[in-house]
Amino acid sequence: MPAMIEDIGAIRAFVHAADLRRFKAAGQQMGLSPSAIGKAIQRLEGQLRVRLFHRSTRAVVLTAAGSLFLTRCRRILIELELAQAELAQATAAPQGRLRVRLPVANTLFAPLMADFMAAHPGSTSTSTTASSR
Repeated sequence: MPAMIEDIGAIRAFVHAADLRRFKAAGQQMGLSPSAIGKAIQRLEGQLRVRLFHRSTRAVVLTAAGSLFLTRCRRILIELELAQAELAQATAAPQGRLRVRLPVANTLFAPLMADFMAAHPGSTSTSTTASSR
């Protein structure tokens, strides 16, 4: 069974380094030292048991395996961002249906419902009025 990647930050470091072709530039973009970027990528290469970059003193160039891995990593990061956005949206405000039946005059309740709907646009509501006989 292949080793599991334990650190999503290492994947981000890999993608930034591949895009910028320098650990220093990737580190600056991520707020990390070039050494931290290099170590994250070394750990990733160790977990994968494959070399992702050809390194020189001036730049890094993807290996064939690195190019293949980069394509998947980009998709993984996009999916992760989408999942986080969906989760944030789902937990940010109540959603669903509010059903209320009031025997009181609709004029008292309508402004409250309008305020509720404005505050929670993902919700739907149904209200019915009934006379109290």
